[in-house]
Amino acid sequence: MRAWMEAAGKADSYSGEFGFVDTEMYWPITHMVAPAKQAMECEECHARNGRLANIAGVFMPGTEDDRLVGLLGKLMVLAVIADFHVLAAYAIGAFVITHVYLLTLGHGFRAHVRPMIDGYEDTDLTPEQEAYLESNEPKRLKKGGCIHQGVQAAE
Repeated sequence: MRAWMEAAGKADSYSGEFGFVDTEMYWPITHMVAPAKQAMECEECHARNGRLANIAGVFMPGTEDDRLVGLLGKLMVLAVIADFHVLAAYAIGAFVITHVYLLTLGHGFRAHVRPMIDGYEDTDLTPEQEAYLESNEPKRLKKGGCIHQGVQAAE
């Protein structure tokens, strides 16, 4: 810390003491974690004078004094969930539109979809690649009318 204060040009004003800021953290304990015999009913927490009623800054359904506030809080939660669903729908829609568009590039729609269906794709092979496949993996070649899984050899 002293090195940082010296780098900032404030070494003479640094006392050499440091500490941590006091903080509070609430660890929510839910009734779902406890064994069945010790489980609490929902109303023990979700009530105006329930166990969690005094937590400030957090909306806890069922602890508000005004029904309108409770309704608005629940609607806000539903709105957030709806926003995530809309975002997911846009992402899926963009994915589909983009991939359908990509299928139309190059050789055309059919040339891209057919290999996905039948497992074969016409590929231009160099003589070295074709010789390798003929000697090491002959079943992957498709020549003439013979059907084998793999690539189309250049004729």
